[in-house]
Amino acid sequence: MNLLPSEEQSLVIEAISNTIERIAPFQRLFGTKPVFESARLSLAAAEGGWYGLSLSEEAGGVGYSIIEDVLLARELGRAVAPLSIHATAIAAHIASQANDAALAARFAKGDVKAGFAIALGGAAGRHLLLDHDKVAYGLLLGERSTLVEIASLSPSPAPVTCLDPTATAAEIFVSDQAKKICAHDGTLLLETRVLIAAHMIGIAERARDLAVEHAGSRVQFGRPIGSFQAIKHRCADIATRCELAWAQICASAVVLNEGRADAALHAAAAYTVAEDATTEAIRGAVQIHGGMGVTAEHALHVLMKRHHVLTQLGAGRDLEAVLLS
Repeated sequence: MNLLPSEEQSLVIEAISNTIERIAPFQRLFGTKPVFESARLSLAAAEGGWYGLSLSEEAGGVGYSIIEDVLLARELGRAVAPLSIHATAIAAHIASQANDAALAARFAKGDVKAGFAIALGGAAGRHLLLDHDKVAYGLLLGERSTLVEIASLSPSPAPVTCLDPTATAAEIFVSDQAKKICAHDGTLLLETRVLIAAHMIGIAERARDLAVEHAGSRVQFGRPIGSFQAIKHRCADIATRCELAWAQICASAVVLNEGRADAALHAAAAYTVAEDATTEAIRGAVQIHGGMGVTAEHALHVLMKRHHVLTQLGAGRDLEAVLLS
């Protein structure tokens, strides 16, 4: 199995990376008043075809595959880009599977957007809708991924504060009367799981890079702290975890694209190792940065909060369940 990107895929990565760096460089997240540039990045996503990257050309998309979506997700994770980009791309596939070609094309063009909805405890139907002020549909992840039209909900969304400072949020109640569109099968959830894993590993790689950069520039006892064995080994451990997780994610994307029978196992494994790698990368980066790593002036807290939100989406790890099935 070849896990290296083709020449065309490398060009796709370069184009996406350059666009993100031009519009929303990671440095924007430093300081007590970070700039998120969500609107400009969402517009660039529409112009670049990111919402319909893996949607067929007949349905109004670019015509690539889950593999290119995974490459995109990694770059979005590195920049802590809006999660609505992922949700809208998934929504385009749900609409296409439901034979609503017009809606699928609108999602692919970015004319209408979707946001992830996180199930809450308490009364059935309670969800936390992310990016509520920018989306017309909520995306509920489960055995069958489901879109719910926000305008059909009663009562209206009630804004609340989101842990992730890059996102807005509102509490919604999804009743049986809400207008819904469902995916045909569970394959889309597997793809979503791998996309979220790729987004996570982008976060992990950003934390890794910050840790290595700080270890090389911070001087203690007349030497860069990166020359000390404890710091050196921690950076190496983070880097190794990132590489292993990315390899599993790439393998999962290939397996899903080929429609192999063990796709569920690979998707669950990708999510599991990505979640672990990201947790350890952020933990290590915060430790290497010392007290600065937990202040609002540094951007590490944004990475940590985005990772926590990702783990709550409901596409999570079920490797043990897959192995036992």
